[in-house]
Amino acid sequence: MKKTVLALLFAATFANAAEVKVTGYGSNYDAALENAKVAALEQGASTFIMSERNAKGNRVDESIDEYTSGVIKSYKITNQARTPIGYEVTIIADVVPKDNTIRKGSGNFSPDFKEYERREKIVSKLDNIGNAIYADVKNPDYKIGRYDTTVYADVIISWQPKWVSDAKSFSKTIGEKGSTSTNTHGGIAAGVSNAVKGFTGNGVLGWLAWEVAKPAPPPEFRSNQMVCFGAYQNSTVDCYNIDVDFAFIPRNPKLVLIANVDGQQLQLYEQYVDMTLYKFAQAGDTRYNRFIPQHKTTLNQSALLVFENETQKMRVKFDVSNEIMKRVTNVQVYLR
Repeated sequence: MKKTVLALLFAATFANAAEVKVTGYGSNYDAALENAKVAALEQGASTFIMSERNAKGNRVDESIDEYTSGVIKSYKITNQARTPIGYEVTIIADVVPKDNTIRKGSGNFSPDFKEYERREKIVSKLDNIGNAIYADVKNPDYKIGRYDTTVYADVIISWQPKWVSDAKSFSKTIGEKGSTSTNTHGGIAAGVSNAVKGFTGNGVLGWLAWEVAKPAPPPEFRSNQMVCFGAYQNSTVDCYNIDVDFAFIPRNPKLVLIANVDGQQLQLYEQYVDMTLYKFAQAGDTRYNRFIPQHKTTLNQSALLVFENETQKMRVKFDVSNEIMKRVTNVQVYLR
């Protein structure tokens, strides 16, 4: 029996391993081998790549950040050769999922800064409400007075689909489920125990029923941030630990309208937004199921809750002098 259990455990350990054959090229042997290893990771593991292009004059700069969730457990070199421009090395590599947990250290104070920095590079690109939220003006209307024009409009704000897609892909590439707990098990445990006690009284069988069915001790609350995705505010959420805070997405953003007047930026309007597209939660906050009100989920980590299908309509009204209104060429609407 022990041999069977050990065999199953061994098989499970390597069930997600991927054997890949790749060739790397470089100016020398070491560079070619290193490039072959990079290619093996990209082919055999989950990899998230985020690129950003900026145009300056006639030049386009592109920055690329990459996060890989695997590690090469072993490899063997099957071929190496000199080429007219350097070297090429072919390897067969076993790529397995990596434990990317950011360890905090116990007694020796040794957090994993390298892993944190890998994640922080990606989060710094996502941590921008201007990239995350899209604002659009609908149904503008005007009342022209003797000196001022009153502007009325609806502003619709919604998620940028690319931002949600990138945030989800990155979270799933890390592959660490966020820490949540529910009261479902506790309710079932109490029901089982009470049912048995009803038949047996408060004797040994009743005690055994409670011992078998009782819930595990609640997990400790953590300040490490996770990101949770749900369709709407009252939907069930799927949470992933990222360990890096979203520091620049504001808790209470402002809706701002900026006009271009004679080449200058002029703010026409601003208003705080009671945001429904997302919410920041603290460890210990609870959420209730919209179909089963008795079902409660506790967030054991601080979280950014993303309600990806939510949209929000705001009615805006403001006055602009006629002299300025005549010189407005375009208006930008965004959150900050």
